Amino acid sequence: MKTFSCIIIDDEPTSLELLAGYISKMTNLNLIKTYINAELVLQDVITLENKIDFAFIDVKISGLDRLSLATQIAHRVENIVLVSANLQHAIDGYNINAKHFLYKPFDFTSFEKTVNAVINNIAKETPYIMVKLTCTQIRRIYVDEIIAVEGNGNYINIYTTDAVLTPYYKLADMEFNLKAFLFIKRVNKSYIISTKHIEKIDGFLISLKNGLNVSVGESYRSSFKKVRLNYFENEAK
Repeated sequence: MKTFSCIIIDDEPTSLELLAGYISKMTNLNLIKTYINAELVLQDVITLENKIDFAFIDVKISGLDRLSLATQIAHRVENIVLVSANLQHAIDGYNINAKHFLYKPFDFTSFEKTVNAVINNIAKETPYIMVKLTCTQIRRIYVDEIIAVEGNGNYINIYTTDAVLTPYYKLADMEFNLKAFLFIKRVNKSYIISTKHIEKIDGFLISLKNGLNVSVGESYRSSFKKVRLNYFENEAK
């Protein structure tokens, strides 16, 4: 199950505690940090390696104009949820692409409904494949979460960001299913990897973010040159 990172920005302790409690009740949400200081948010969020999935922002927070903060962090947050007792703020939010709104006062049911609506929209927009794990179990796997796929006889090991799955599948069939995604690369006879999850490249040895080390086979090195070039160009920035 995909877990979504969250931050709360609210200078009212009671409201902040309420939101944190609601987030803790949802197993697919992970609260990274809470903020009462708008300036500290700007310092932190801009330096994060990965985007935040959800930012719950009380538009009354002091220190900055109520929507100025949301505007400044919008490029680092996938989904901004404005929290207010003023419906006008919901209208204002559309100007900064904050299309999600929690109208105070709200209970857990309203919170859960809003979050699930956002997640359902994400699911529609995020590419995935369906993999048969057993005779009775089929699982949706988001392509962005695939780190590598390893051939293992008549089975494959699918390494994702939160699990290792071993369905009865041929590596060639999985390669065919993933061929539309240019960041998925076959690197040797036994491995397909996602270039999005490369931690390090040393010659033709690839270290992935889950600790897996994979060598690029000799017959695959020519096609892998562009991946190496892009990696080193990004490292130099």
